[in-house]
Order: sequence, then structure tokens, then C-alpha cells
Amino acid sequence: MLDAVLRRRTGTELVGRDGELRDLLGALARARAGEPGAVLVSGEAGIGKTRLITEFAAAAGREGALVLTGRCVDTRSALPYLPFAELVQQAAAAGRLPEPSELSELPELPERRGALRLLTAGPTPEDERSGTGRVRMFSAVQAAVRELARETPVVLVVEDLHWADRSSLDLLSYLLSRPGIGPVLTVVSHRSDDLGPHHPLRRVLAELYRLPRVHRLRLAPLTGEKTLDLVRALAAPETGRPPLSAAELELIARRCDGNPFFAEELVTAGTSALTGGLSEVLAARVDHLADPTRLLLRAAAVIGHPTPAGTLGALAELDGANLDDALQQALDHGVLIPESPPTTAPAARTAAVRHFGFRHALLREAVYDRLLPGPRARLHARCAALLEQAGGSAADTAFHALAAHDLPLALDASVRAARDAAHRGAFGEVLAHGERALELWPAVPDAAAVTGASAVGLTRLAAMGAGDSGEPERALALQEKAVELAEADGDPAVAAATRLRYGLRLLEFPGRAERAARQAEIALRLLAPAPPSADRAWSHALLARALHRLGRAEEAAEQAASAVRDALAAGAQEAFAPGTDPYGPECDALGAEADARITLAFAGLGRPGAAAVLADMRQHGGVSGHFGVELRAHYGLGLTRLLAGDPAGAVAEFAAGEERADRTGTTWSEYGLRLRTARALALFRAGDWAGADRALRPEHVPGSELITRQLDAAATVLAAARGEEVAGLGDGALPPHLALLAAQARAEAALWQGRPEAAADLVRRALDRDCGEDSAARRAEELPLCALGATAHGRLGDADGVAALARRARSRAGDAPSRGWLAWIDAEHRTALGEATAEQWAEVAAAFAPAAFPAPEGIGGGDRYRRAQALWRRAEVLVRTRSAGAGRRAGQALRAQSGADLDQAGRIARRLGAAPLLAAVEDLAGRIGVRSPAAPQAADGPLTGRERSVLALVAQGLTNREVGERLFISEKTVSVHLTRVMAKLDAGSRTEAVDAAHRRRLLGPPPQP
Repeated sequence: MLDAVLRRRTGTELVGRDGELRDLLGALARARAGEPGAVLVSGEAGIGKTRLITEFAAAAGREGALVLTGRCVDTRSALPYLPFAELVQQAAAAGRLPEPSELSELPELPERRGALRLLTAGPTPEDERSGTGRVRMFSAVQAAVRELARETPVVLVVEDLHWADRSSLDLLSYLLSRPGIGPVLTVVSHRSDDLGPHHPLRRVLAELYRLPRVHRLRLAPLTGEKTLDLVRALAAPETGRPPLSAAELELIARRCDGNPFFAEELVTAGTSALTGGLSEVLAARVDHLADPTRLLLRAAAVIGHPTPAGTLGALAELDGANLDDALQQALDHGVLIPESPPTTAPAARTAAVRHFGFRHALLREAVYDRLLPGPRARLHARCAALLEQAGGSAADTAFHALAAHDLPLALDASVRAARDAAHRGAFGEVLAHGERALELWPAVPDAAAVTGASAVGLTRLAAMGAGDSGEPERALALQEKAVELAEADGDPAVAAATRLRYGLRLLEFPGRAERAARQAEIALRLLAPAPPSADRAWSHALLARALHRLGRAEEAAEQAASAVRDALAAGAQEAFAPGTDPYGPECDALGAEADARITLAFAGLGRPGAAAVLADMRQHGGVSGHFGVELRAHYGLGLTRLLAGDPAGAVAEFAAGEERADRTGTTWSEYGLRLRTARALALFRAGDWAGADRALRPEHVPGSELITRQLDAAATVLAAARGEEVAGLGDGALPPHLALLAAQARAEAALWQGRPEAAADLVRRALDRDCGEDSAARRAEELPLCALGATAHGRLGDADGVAALARRARSRAGDAPSRGWLAWIDAEHRTALGEATAEQWAEVAAAFAPAAFPAPEGIGGGDRYRRAQALWRRAEVLVRTRSAGAGRRAGQALRAQSGADLDQAGRIARRLGAAPLLAAVEDLAGRIGVRSPAAPQAADGPLTGRERSVLALVAQGLTNREVGERLFISEKTVSVHLTRVMAKLDAGSRTEAVDAAHRRRLLGPPPQP
């Protein structure tokens, strides 16, 4: 009978999807040829996604590919990595990977240390002492797929992604964004009609669709002709269904609107179902079954995923012949279908079928939705009890217990699920389970005894999950709540540890270093009577970091030294201090020592030995699982390369830190975000503006205002240099160095627009603003801001204003790469005094020239944009010198030199896309009668590129003022260009000039009347 059921379900040919099947097979062929990729199959429920993928998987298997399928299930239990655990189990069942119990001994992946076993079998006590589950797991899954693909092409199928947990979405994004895994095709399906505006899959899909290797395959409803073909095939005599007339077949085809599942249900139900909707058809399908069968189906609907027959029977309270008969009837009527358990080898599949699930999710939803509240709650309660007895997933237990209104069990299981998710590095699920437990806590008497946890520790755990999943505002609020709970608890050690974590969270937000320092001081007072500990070492380290950010260098050094002493005394090699939160690895003494030494290195980034210290501490942070410390060391190492005049080397270090942040799930942590913005700015200065753009506009950004504002602030320098609009962001909500960066962008935009007064005022207000912090990063960004202010005051002839900025710049230079900016300010001072020389601007250009460091292709050294500006400014001085009365021969030499400078500046500006600078260069070149080879050669004719640009805008009806605004030149300069144009074209007016240019095809053909 079972074979008959299987034949009936798979005997119908695939109808109307030939093109889509060819697309999938074509993607597999490309993967075989060395172009791994992914196909995302979407469509409404019942449209045939699973059927299409099943047909494709069978074809792929016949061609020798290894096909592994993982399914997401609609239990809302937030069980992390469920589909990937199934994929690994299937690979083991196929003999391509060791069994889960043996995965820690996997010879090809010794460095993974059991990460795949952690994925499939859950955490062990060893994992509970480690916070590196996510890092090892992501790397292990990627490496395992690569190993599998060495023998044969691999097809990874992930079905029903709309039900996936957040961590599975993260892992999928990680795999698809990493090339080089071999001949692998990933096929993913999801419903398109289940994605509300706030569904988490929406953002992930937007991210994935931007990847060049990811292709979208939308399944539309079948056409009328194909729908009728399907209905005829489903009603064929060999299917065993009651015969239907031609008119009835056509009526069914029209009624199902091209949905294959609806068509099949209507054919099965016959003409009696033609007046109802799909839900009525499905209900009728179940209502006429025997009572034991309906009990079994209700049990299966509550469980929500394929389950062994014995478990279904226990939940439905059926056994023996009753269970066999109920199961057989459900199979005979095509409501349930048999599925192989994940660990069953393919060769033994037919003989070892023990799991049963609904033929389609819509059937399960129809049965579940018709359950009355009382019976539904009782089934959930029995399911939770069975899971507890069998040692099932804590996340599933929590879901069923909550649905059964068993609050004590729901609370206990939620706490366990949060801890399990923490060990696996599933931070989004840590937050979800932790917050659910916090909601239940007040409703459960003696909650601490029920869970073996404390409200303080649970709140800190949820805060960790929020922070590491890109929700810093939520993390801060939770940590603040933890401080309140700890104060009420009355335990000094708990209160100190909680204050410490609160202080670390505060440092992630701009302008809160003073508050962070206060939290550290309170923690140190609470811990003063106790012996040295990891928490006390960390409190010193936190205070040192906060004081360093406030510019109190000597006090910061003292606190850092105290942190190192306490860490060594506490035993830097111990895993975690007794009584501390095992899910907060920042408590580790080794991490405190490393963080303190990094603070000391930050105090002298340009000094010999600083880079070596940071490299050592980067390793310490990685080994001990202190990801924030590790990323901070990456950030410091990148800054040292910048200070050495090597932006290309800085880009490489920042990128390595970002990669580490992605792997550890801390992409949007404080230093994960700092690494991203720092890399973008280094790319900007190295001349890779497109790369900077990509870094600041990632596909997937959490909905955190703190994060988006910082990305937007870093992007303003690109906007100003390109001549785009620079938005105001509100400096108070930005870290001080980014607030100064945004001020630079606004000042530069004002300068290009010919508003030096506005630029000078912007610089003054930004420099005078008291942000409560005086970090090295802030001081470094003061230098370019002072230089732009000097340019503004120089254009106003205010030598005293430039001199004041020069004094401030010299006092703030410190370890910053100051040579070019100080030379810039000195040149502006001489300009304001009327004493500018070409040599001074040559010195500025040389200071911003690429240094002698190897650089990746497309990334240069130095600061190309500022170098091009300096060359333009030198040409200006040379032109003024020539105009001031130089002899004929000297004048020709000056003209040649200024032309060469403008040529070089124009080439750089054009390549970068620096529109305002390019306009200024071309304007000056036009005034002295030289043409830059950087400009595109004109068609045969007398007009320069700038003159054609002006005339083209005039032809559009723009006024001189509007043309000047578009080209970033003055209205007077536009008038000069038009005068030259009219003279060259022998025109008496603007209109005649435009007509003449059209006739001579200097602007293209004239517009048609």
C-alpha cells in the first residue's frame, strides 16, 4: 500500500514548468563548469515550488550530483540552524561525512573542533565554556561543503525559507557571499505571499538578490492551457480517482486560478467542492475521515514537522491497531506522506521510512487552524511533556509549553533555549528566547528556583544577544534594566559585574564616555574589598578606555596598568572567573589584559612597537573568544598603517577585521562598525571611491538609527567630493570623529559652491563643539577640518583666521599624518597674506603623493583627491605669477608647468568622479588656453569641453546662474565662456550660438520642431 501511495503522488508528470526546470539545470551546468551559484525559487503557497525542486533534484541526482535537502519548519520555536543540521545529517547518512558523534574527529577539518557536531547534536560542557560556536560553525559548514564538492557537484536545497530562524538566514548569507567553494548550486524556496512588511526574510532577500551569483526564479500561476493539462493528468483513469466529464475538468481548471495544489485538491474532491475556497476544500478532505485518523492529523499539525509514527501515536493517544489504521487511512487519502528520517541512508530509504508529515503545509495549516483552544492547548502540553521526556530541543519545548499555558515549563525551556543559542552563536535567537523568558519571569513564582538562573544574568544574556545581532539601542536598554535588578539584588559582585557590562555598552554610543567611566568607578568601589579578579581587571580596563577617549592620557595609562596587574594576579589563563556570567566572555581576565594593553598602544599608535603589541593582543582576543577586543586590535593596526601613510595597507587590515566580524556575528558591534567606516575612508583617500561606496552601502543593515547614521556620516565626504548634496545628520548623535568628518563634508560643499563665509562658520562651530570626548580619532579628523577652514578664511583674505587654525592644527597633530595638512594650512596662510608660492603647493602635493608601499590593484597610496587639489592650487599660483608680468620666456614656462599640473589634476579628478574639482580644473585650463588630455577630445570644431558643457546647458534653457550651479562655477565665469563661444561661432546671441552649434553638430543634431 505504501508503494501505491508513493506512485500516486509522484506519477503525474511535471506540467507547465519546462522553462523553469531548464533554468535550474542550466544553473547546475554552470556550477559544474566552475561558476557556483544560487537560485531563489519563490511563489505563492501551492504554486509548485517543492514539486519543481523535487523534479530538479531527481535529475541532478541522475547526473551524479550529491543532493542534500534541509527544511525550515513552521513551529515558531526559533530553533537555530535547523535546515543546515539536516543537510549535515544527510551528508553523513550518504557516507560523505562522519556521523554526528564522530564529527569532532573529522580528519579533513581538524581546526573546526567539533563545530559540525555542535550544529547537529547541540552543545557539550566543553562548548559551554566557549563563546566561539558561531565562528567555528560557519567556517566548518563552509569547509564541509567545499570538501563534499571535491568528489562530485553538490546541490544544497533549503526549502520554506520564510520559516527560517534568523541564524540560518545569517549562515545562508555567509555561504552565498563566499566564492570558491567548488561546483555547488544552492536552491532555496520561499513563499512570496507570506512576507509581510516587517518579515525578517525581506532584508535578507534584498541582500542576496544583489549578489552576482544569486538568481531569482519566480513561479507564476500556470496558464489556462497548462492548468487544464494538469487537471486532465490528475484525473486520468490510472490515478484511481472518480471520473470527471470534460465540462467538469474545464470548470476545475478555471476555479483553481493556475494553482497546482488547489487543482489537485479540487480533482480529488470532485464537483462537490467547486463552490468553496481552498480552506473549505481542505477541511472537507479531513472531515470525512475516521475519528482516530483526525486525532492523528491534529497531533501531526501541532508537532509541525515530520515525526515518527510512535511519537504521533503517543501524542494522539493511539497505539497498536488503532494507530496503524489511522496512519494507513491518512496515507491512503494523501493527507500524510512518508518521509525518511535525516539519518537514514538513501539506499535503505524505502525499508526504513518511519517519519510522517503533511503532504503540503497548507493541509497542516488547515487542520491546525480548526482546532478549538482547549484541545489545542492539551495537545501542546502533551507535546512539551514528550519533548522533555525524550530530551528534545529546548526551543521546541518552550514553544509548546507556552502554547499550552504551562508558564513554568515555558520559562525554564526558554532560558535553556537562550543558553543553547548562545553556545551556537545564534545571537538573534538568544535575544528572542531571552526576552520571552523575561516576559514570563514575573508570572512564575520562584522563577529563579525553576530556572536555576537569575533575572540579572538573564537580562545580561538578552542584552548580549541584542548587541551582537545589530540592535545596540535595545542592548543598552536591557543592560540598564540589568543594573536596576542588580542593585535590588544587593550582591556587590553581581552589581559590579553588571555595572561593568553597562559601561561597555555605553562606550558604543557617542558622547557617553563620561557615563561609562562612572560605571567603571562604581564597579571598582564595589570590588575594592575583594581579591583581584577578572571583573576587577575589566573594570580597570573599561575605565582606561573611557579616560583615553576623554583625552585624559595619563590617568588612562594608570588604569590600564592596574588592569594588567589584576588580570595577571587573577590568572589570565583561567577560562571564566567563578560566579561570572559564562555567556559574557568579556569577563575573562585574558581579555581584560589584552584590552588594557590595546589602550596603551592606542596612546602612541605612531611609536615603535605599537603595531607589534596590537598584533599580539589581536591573537589574545581571538584565542580567548573576546571578539570585541580582537576587532579593536584590528582597528588599531589599520590606524597604524594609515599613520604610516599607507592607506592600501590600512584597507587590508580593516578588511581582515570586517571578515572576522562577519564570521563571529559581530558585524554591527561597536568595532565591527568602526572597521567598516574606517575601511571606507581609507578607500576614499586611496582613490577607490567605488569601493568606499560599497562599504558604506551594504545590502543588509539592521534597523538601528545608531548604525545607519554612522554609515551616512562617513558617506558625506564622498558626496561633497562628487558635488552631490550633503545631508545634515545632527552631529550630537554621531561619534566625535564622524561628526567632524560630516562637518568637513559640509564645509567642502560650501567652498565648492562659492560660499567661504558659510564654510568658515561650519568649521568654527564644529571645532568649538564640546562633545565630552577627546580621542585620537577625533584629533586626527580635526586636521583636514582645520585645512578646509584655512581655505575658507584664505578666500576671505582673513590671515589672522588662518593663523589661528594653524596654531590649533599644530597643537592637535600628535600621531596623526599631519605633514600634508599642516603644509596645506601654511600655504593658505601665505595665500591670505598675498605671498603664496608655487613651491608651497608643490610641497602639499608631494605630501599627499602615494607612499612606497605595495598596494592591491585599484587601490593606491597617499590621498589622490587632495593631491589633485594641491596641483590645481599650484597651477592657480603659476597663472597669477604669469599674469603679474613675467617675461615672455618665463611666461611660456609657467604656462607649460600650469598646464602639466592641470593635466595631472584633471586625470585624477575624472577617474575619481570628483565633479567640482574637474570643473575647476577645466575652467582654469580654459582661461589660460590649454587643453587637458584628460578631457575627452571634441568632435571636429573649435569649442573646448567646458565650452560645450556650458552651451549644452544653455540649449536646455538654463540661465547663467543655473548653469554655474550645475557646473560648480560662478555666473561670471559662465558669461565669459559664452562670450568666447559666440566669438568662435560668429554668433550675435546665445540663441544664435546654440543654433550654430546644432548645425555644425557640435552638440548633436538640432531638436525637431
